[in-house]
Amino acid sequence: MKSITQQAVLHFKLETATSFQACNENRAAVQPLGFHSRQKSPAGLSSKAIPRLFERKLHCSFAVFMLAPVGAALAGPPFTTDDPEPTPEDHFEIYLFSEGVHTRNGSQATLPGFELNYGLAPDWQLGFSAGQDYTALHGDSFTSRYGSTEFSAKYRFVHEDENGWRPQIAIFPSVDIPDGGGKYQTYLPIWMQKDMGGWEVFGGGGSKWNPEINGKNSWFAGVGVLCPVSEHLKLGGEVFRQTAETTQDKSATSFNLASLYDINDTWHLVASAGRSLTAPTQTNEFSYYLGLELTAP
Repeated sequence: MKSITQQAVLHFKLETATSFQACNENRAAVQPLGFHSRQKSPAGLSSKAIPRLFERKLHCSFAVFMLAPVGAALAGPPFTTDDPEPTPEDHFEIYLFSEGVHTRNGSQATLPGFELNYGLAPDWQLGFSAGQDYTALHGDSFTSRYGSTEFSAKYRFVHEDENGWRPQIAIFPSVDIPDGGGKYQTYLPIWMQKDMGGWEVFGGGGSKWNPEINGKNSWFAGVGVLCPVSEHLKLGGEVFRQTAETTQDKSATSFNLASLYDINDTWHLVASAGRSLTAPTQTNEFSYYLGLELTAP
């Protein structure tokens, strides 16, 4: 594992130096690959998790390295905005990750986090995610507890027309079960994706229902782009809007930059970083996602 990691870092340094130039040069020549709420919610440092930067579900202000599986969907972790492409039938995607957010009130993070996706059938994906949460508020003590557990199912009901305008489209409902007997929260988004001359463009959004005391029903909308710049490296970015999920939170518009790096056909590094464009000191001064992805038949 040590030699693989060293090789990945060396490749990343060499390829990042020319990544932005290569992104433009390879647009026509290279076809692109297809954050729990994945990171803690950028709408504020609360007890709820940030969107999958922080809902694919939980999810960059600078380009960092992240990995996507060969032949699998490229959006999703570490993007907050998701994609409609399910895990291939009888295949697994496993993520071991950490993610977090910092505001003027303190920091919140998940370590370790675990996400499992399984291709149940053509166009069907089942998912599970969980993690250990840490909170460090200014002027308060450091706390740690088991976070929420999420179950999800993705169904792609429209396939992309490669020679026309039609994108692929999927629904991706999920149920979030809080630790400690809280009320279930449900999320119902719809995602679309289209290959546009060497760029993968994806986006969509949906509504989340939060029946907790002081909870608020909210919505999320985002759009992202991904460009392959070499055989192993992809760069991307996204902009998204998340409304407040509790009465203490604030709505926020945020952005992420990300890169994907394949170590080999099985192991991948995934990472992203970003911040809010609106009221960052209250919602998201800095957020990150960093994980190791395993893809298996």
